[in-house]
Amino acid sequence: MLSGKPNNLALLLLVLSLMASSCGRSNESIHEAAVKADLGKIKKIIAGGVSVNHQDEKKLTVLHIAAYYGQKDHIRLTKWLLKNGADVSLKDYRDKTPLNVAQDRGNKEIAKILSD
Repeated sequence: MLSGKPNNLALLLLVLSLMASSCGRSNESIHEAAVKADLGKIKKIIAGGVSVNHQDEKKLTVLHIAAYYGQKDHIRLTKWLLKNGADVSLKDYRDKTPLNVAQDRGNKEIAKILSD
């Protein structure tokens, strides 16, 4: 138990909060941010040294994830990624490029952006 000391509790909550958020520094969090199309977080993570083309254990990149979801914010994210060096030719574990993913999902606007 924390002996009821508020300082210990506050410190514990801070540590748990930082662990949960990974402070924006883990490679996994770039993929989590991509699901949410959180461009601000992705910019911070990349500025911290993670490659815009980082592939997770399934060889997915942020561009693959944006192509999969295809929502308005993912379209904006896709445009930013392409302007910042995202490689459209990288393949995931199923041998699919982001363009293949967008086409398979029927995300026509992202497919068009990726094919231009």
